[in-house]
Order: sequence, then C-alpha cells, then structure tokens
Amino acid sequence: MSYYKTWTIPEEKIDVSPVPTVAKKDAETILQNYMSKELSTKVNLLSTKQVWMDTNYPVPQNGSNDIRLAWWIEFDDSRIRSMELPCPAAAWIDAHSGEVLRLVYDVG
Repeated sequence: MSYYKTWTIPEEKIDVSPVPTVAKKDAETILQNYMSKELSTKVNLLSTKQVWMDTNYPVPQNGSNDIRLAWWIEFDDSRIRSMELPCPAAAWIDAHSGEVLRLVYDVG
C-alpha cells in the first residue's frame, strides 16, 4: 500500500529555493549525530531522497502552508532491530537549515 499527497499552491507563495544548501552527505551526518545524542545507536542509512514536505501535514496550523525542501532519509537502527519492527524509520531534514523536521518509526 502507498499514499501520495498532492497540492496546488501558487508559485509566488513558495519562497523556498529548490536547490538545497545542505548537501545530501551533510544531512545524513546531521541525522546520525542527532540519533546518537537523542535516541539510538548504530544507525544504518538505507536511502536518501530530496522531497518537498508540508510540515503542517497531517494537521494544518492556522490554515497556513509551510512547505520545505527536505532530505527524506530512511534508516534502521538499534531500536528497530531490538524491537523487530517490520519497517525502516524515516527522518526529514530541512535541506536549507539542517533542522530535523520529523522523525517517524512507523512508516509502514
């Protein structure tokens, strides 16, 4: 099963550059450092893709749009392996600021 969300926003309302200022490798390093300090050890990166992310999904805040260019990184780690979870975890790293926008363990 898969799910895709599409939306239409007038181009003049999106003021985010489609060219990342945080490189893919740097985003992966940010995630590994974040995980080692906060949640887990032995992070195994599975895939990294550049995506547009609506940070207000699934709950809109004040009816506004907050669309960000992000690195979507799927990974597994010691937590997933110890709990024998069937799916990889995922993190979204802002491709301009390097902020960890979201971290999800149940993406399946």
